[in-house]
Amino acid sequence: MLVFESIYTEGLAQISYLVGDSKAAVAAVIDPRRDVEVYLDLARDKGLRIAYAIETHIHADFVSGAQALAERCGAEIIGGLRLRAASGGRRRGAGTGSGQPGSAALARPHPRAHLAAAT
Repeated sequence: MLVFESIYTEGLAQISYLVGDSKAAVAAVIDPRRDVEVYLDLARDKGLRIAYAIETHIHADFVSGAQALAERCGAEIIGGLRLRAASGGRRRGAGTGSGQPGSAALARPHPRAHLAAAT
């Protein structure tokens, strides 16, 4: 069953998402903020393991929590081909997936470092 939670960060006008599969007990966090406790708590409450931290684009207005998720729970960091993440995470281009059946990265008409995913 699909798990979808949006997390709004007051003061930054930033929304991140925890998306998961309760049957497989796995989740991804999309555009995580620096304070990752909210994602760890949500995942624990829903019985999910955070396997991926996905960066859709470069965030010049806030510090990403992707590295913290990698350190705290072993999440793999995924970002666009043009994203130069300090974390050295895996980069995905249009037509590639997360390794999960039916997933794909999509090219979007946004700035060059943006990435979108669809299943």
